[in-house]
Amino acid sequence: MSGHPRSGTSMMMHALITGGLKGAYSSDRVPASNTNAVYAPNPNGFFELVNDEQQAPWHPVAFAGKVLKSIYGMLPQLAPGNYKIVYMLRNPEEIRASNASMDRRSRALRRTLSDDDYFSKMSQCISVAELRPDMDILQVWYHEVLSDPVEQFERIRDFGIPIDHVKAASIVDPKLYRNRRDNELS
Repeated sequence: MSGHPRSGTSMMMHALITGGLKGAYSSDRVPASNTNAVYAPNPNGFFELVNDEQQAPWHPVAFAGKVLKSIYGMLPQLAPGNYKIVYMLRNPEEIRASNASMDRRSRALRRTLSDDDYFSKMSQCISVAELRPDMDILQVWYHEVLSDPVEQFERIRDFGIPIDHVKAASIVDPKLYRNRRDNELS
């Protein structure tokens, strides 16, 4: 699975694992609630590999048969395989707000990630990945998962990812949608 940071990728990983898939992620990536006492960006965890594992030359071959999170920019570089990719999209205004809530280091992203930059990067990444015969991509909007999780996980199941869509939907917590904006983008 893939997407831009703060687009719902950790929630999606958690849901896919809850829905019955085996996941590849580092147990060292504990919930981020320890980083800021006021705001816990991922209270259930990040569900991702540490950077060294993500950038190793054998990534993702070593994790065949498991769901894993690859940041959007890494998709074109993935080794040849057979990929079904759930690609998370989110209103870039929400991404900036979520980053700003996390910590001061993220404030630079808030200033640099314009809506045009976001949509250009996501479109380019998806287009390049779609050119590969070994990649199928399903685009999923974060706000649609939050508004109707059962329907969205049914779409993911129908895309060919063998999950129990009801179990996957059960972990979606609307209270964690804290940076809601107008979402007429999808």
